[in-house]
Amino acid sequence: RKNQPNGQEPLKRQGSATSKTPVLTPQAIKHIWVRTALIEKVLDKIVQYIVDNCSKYYEKEALLADPVCGPILASLLVGPCALEYTKLKTADHYWTDPSADELVQRHRIHGVHGRQDSPSKRPALGIRKRHSSGSTSEDRFAASAREYVESLHQNSRTHLLYGKNNVLVQPKDDLEAIPGYLSLHQSADSLTLKWTPNQLMNGTLGDSE
Repeated sequence: RKNQPNGQEPLKRQGSATSKTPVLTPQAIKHIWVRTALIEKVLDKIVQYIVDNCSKYYEKEALLADPVCGPILASLLVGPCALEYTKLKTADHYWTDPSADELVQRHRIHGVHGRQDSPSKRPALGIRKRHSSGSTSEDRFAASAREYVESLHQNSRTHLLYGKNNVLVQPKDDLEAIPGYLSLHQSADSLTLKWTPNQLMNGTLGDSE
């Protein structure tokens, strides 16, 4: 009888520790294999196997049994499976760590103000370079440009809903169309559509002739 409390104490501690872990809903448990397969980059292979052997698992009217839609669905999953998922979005983290490409991009943006452009290049984006008197305005522009480009990424304030590269915009009828990055962002109370020239996205202030 004296040994019983000692044996029950670890069980109580274990129960209190496990009670802190989030409880998954039956629906989430049912589909957790999809999330795991996506992180492990094998979801496309699993779906492709199911499509190849659909007669064993599905009826003829099923989507995966369709000779056109089934292979298309499997091929569409190749892109998401090629991405790196470092962390997942949780209830206590509005957004998690940025990707390596985003960190490199931010590093390039922050290094723009310290780099001197070649004198043979003409200024772009309507910016006129000045000597001593214009140094403050140039630094101010570089800072605002960095903040703007960083706002195009996923962050704690807005969701990036859509993004597309090389979207052509023609400022005037007599000017050539300029390629840029088009993105759609969702905040708490509004939607914002942004377009940024490729020069600004690449962190260059001068035209490449």
